[in-house]
Order: sequence, then structure tokens, then C-alpha cells
Amino acid sequence: MMVLVLLLGVFTGASSADCPAPNVPNGVIIDNNGPYTDGSTVNGRCPGNGYILGPSSMTCMFGFWAPSFLGQCSNGQQNSCPTPQPPQGGRLSSNGPFGNGDNVNAVCDDGGYVIGVSSMSCVFGRWAPSMFGACTNSQRYSCQVPSPNPGMALSREGTLRSDETVEASCTENMKVLVGIRSMTCVLGHWAPNQFGECVDVNQLGTVVYSDGNGQVIIKFRNSTDIQDLGNGELTIKYYGGGYGIEQVKGYTGTPDSQGSTWSIQNGMIIKDGVQIPSVGYSYGTVKLSGYKVLPPNSGISPIPGRIGVTIQNNVVYVNGNPVAERTGTGLGGISIHNMGTMSSSNNVFGSSFNNNVY
Repeated sequence: MMVLVLLLGVFTGASSADCPAPNVPNGVIIDNNGPYTDGSTVNGRCPGNGYILGPSSMTCMFGFWAPSFLGQCSNGQQNSCPTPQPPQGGRLSSNGPFGNGDNVNAVCDDGGYVIGVSSMSCVFGRWAPSMFGACTNSQRYSCQVPSPNPGMALSREGTLRSDETVEASCTENMKVLVGIRSMTCVLGHWAPNQFGECVDVNQLGTVVYSDGNGQVIIKFRNSTDIQDLGNGELTIKYYGGGYGIEQVKGYTGTPDSQGSTWSIQNGMIIKDGVQIPSVGYSYGTVKLSGYKVLPPNSGISPIPGRIGVTIQNNVVYVNGNPVAERTGTGLGGISIHNMGTMSSSNNVFGSSFNNNVY
């Protein structure tokens, strides 16, 4: 009987083929808590959307684990990313913590948007890309409102964010703003980059009608002034246009109806009971190098109906009239300053150029 008990004790004890408890990495969840007999398997998984980097299962073989270790969770602490720095003027779409594979976006305040990188991903403890771009409403992309020209007031002052606009108006009686009346901050730069100027309404042409409340109809003057600087360099100031409607502050003049009956109806110009087109007013300064002034009887035909500056067959036309011709000497450059077209509401459809060479 004693021998039988000893033999039972041998066969019911722990087998030498059993395996010890496996070394489970932090964050890994296993499906088998033992005992780990020969041939038993342990499978690991990660919480959330994580996955195991490396072996995900182990098998007990004759007292040893094969493989000898489990991998780590991709979203474990060792692969997490620190909270990134949000862009100036913005915030993060989430506050973390951020594990491997997590994404975070930059959100700009006050309607701004990100220029450059707007989303980053945590990749094994590092952010890819490593930093966000900048918000358009940040100091980097803001614009300082310039000082107004004499006799001019601006609608805004101080610092404006990108995409914000400042408008100009004339403060003196009988003055009209000629040229650019609004500028927009575009990523730290003004577009256009300068305002027009306030001029006396009579300098624009002839006022043919006034409604008594400052709204007038103007017959814009059409002229070209050319200055020959020598050595093939010319400066051309040009003005040209038809009729337009302007709001003139403190208009006290006496209109010259030129023998017609005028009125303004629904923003339209009515002359002797018939609506006439308002083609606006084009103006600007052109500087040329390598050109000569054409005399009035040059023999070159004008281009009817053309407004503004046109270059055709080496001839410069202003409002359809030939004014200069290429000489083949000099730099041959053309720069256009303050070129624009003023409509009847004094909006500028052209652009403002500074030392742009064509």
C-alpha cells in the first residue's frame, strides 16, 4: 500500500514538461491564465484598436515557450506620442493621450484655416509630420493697416487677419476716390498694396447731372499725356472713359447738362429717356523703355472701342489710340503703375501694379 501511494504522488505532481507563467508585456491581454501544460498556447491581444508588434502567440513545448516572448502593443505607452504643439491661433481636434496610429488635426479659431500641414499621425512614438503649419488668423499672416492718404479715411485700423478687408473713403467735399478703394490681407500681404487717391470730381470730367443728394453723372474725360524722358524712355499718363455714376461727398457744383435731360433710375443712366451704357473710367501711368513717341499723323490706325493699354505689333495703344512705337533700343521694358478701371460705382476692376515689367 505504501508503494502505491508513492507512485501516485509521482504521477499526480507537476510535470517537468510544463511551462512557467509567460512574461506578458505591459498592456497585452492574454487568453490563458494557466496552468501551462505541454502543448498549451497563449494568445495575446491589445486593447482598443492596437495590435501586437512581434509575436502574438506562444506555445509551451517541453517546458519552454516558443517563441520565448510576446510582442508589445502598438498603442502601448512605449509607442505613444506626446501632445503636439497646436499652431498659433488654433487648437487640437483632441486632447489625447495619443497612441501609435492615432491622428490629430489642427483647428484654427475664428474661421481661419491652416496653411501647410493640418493633420499628424502618431507612428511608434513620433509624429509624422513633426509639426503643424500656421493658421491664417495667426500673427504670422496678419497685416498692419497702413496710414490713410491725406483727405482719406479707412474703415479699419490696427492689425487685420488674413482675408480681412479695409476700405477707403474721401473725407473732403467735392472729392471722389479714384483707383483702389479696398485692400485685402492675403497671408500677410495687402492685395492690392496701395489705395487710390481722392481727387476733385471736376478733374475726372464734366458733371452733367446731380440728384441733389451727392449722386452725380459724370462724362469722364479722355486724354493722354506723354512725357519723353530721353534715351527711349517715356512716361504716359492716360485717362479714358464714357459716363459713370459717382457718389460725391458734399457736391455743390452746377452740372452742365450739355443740352440733354438726365436722370438716374435703378442705378442706370438715362439720357433723354434712353438708357445709355456706363463703360466706366480707365486710368493709369505707363513707363516704357525702348520706345518713341508717335506723332498724331503717324499713319497707324487706331483700334476702335479699345479701353486701357494695348501692345500690338510693337505699337502701344492707349484707349485705342497709337501713342508709342518700339525702337529696338534700350531695355524694352514696360511697367504699369496704378492701372485700373473705375465703374459707375467707383469699384476697380483692374489691378494695381508696382514696377511690374512686361
